[in-house]
Amino acid sequence: MFNRRASINFGHLIEKNFWLYVVTVLCLCTGIVLGIYATSYMKTVDKTELTSYLNSFLTNIKAGDVKHLIVAKEAIINNLIFIAAIWFLGLTIVGIPVSLIMNVIKGFTLGFTMNFFLQTIGAKGLGLSLLLVLPQNLIYVPCIIIASVISMEFSLNLLRENIYKKWTSNLGVKITQYTLSITALFAVMLVGVLFEAYLSPIIVRYLIPSL
Repeated sequence: MFNRRASINFGHLIEKNFWLYVVTVLCLCTGIVLGIYATSYMKTVDKTELTSYLNSFLTNIKAGDVKHLIVAKEAIINNLIFIAAIWFLGLTIVGIPVSLIMNVIKGFTLGFTMNFFLQTIGAKGLGLSLLLVLPQNLIYVPCIIIASVISMEFSLNLLRENIYKKWTSNLGVKITQYTLSITALFAVMLVGVLFEAYLSPIIVRYLIPSL
């Protein structure tokens, strides 16, 4: 019964903000395409430096010399900054365009990284992308999309209330609920951090010979 009710509520939320989801996903996909194209126009010097960094990173993984705690801290900080920016933009009336731009940037990073792996080490790069990049982003990306939609919806509600001069006395309650929703999504993203910092490097370490 609970699962059915939760699925109905989730379906209602998607239906209610359908076009916000469409625009957000389109921005993300645009960023992915731009990231893929960007790797084709990289300067030789930049590509050489990134290739050297990738080789060094893979060597550390193979030797079991990955500092998992440092990777986890960096992942937490990066995601916290990103999700906090989305939260803050929702509190501003003009935050919607910036939220969409941030999704373009996220997509760009994802597309650039995966295509760089493919261009650098060919078919083996696909395996590394699936193991090193994809697992955590299967968690990060949906959370970012949902957080962006919640942020834009909150921003639109603020705009409507400002236009029609209908500021409600329970604005503090709405902000608290909004904050808790974004915080819950960040908590889910921490599962992705575990994949990025611990599970993926360990799996790749044992599969490097075959890759």
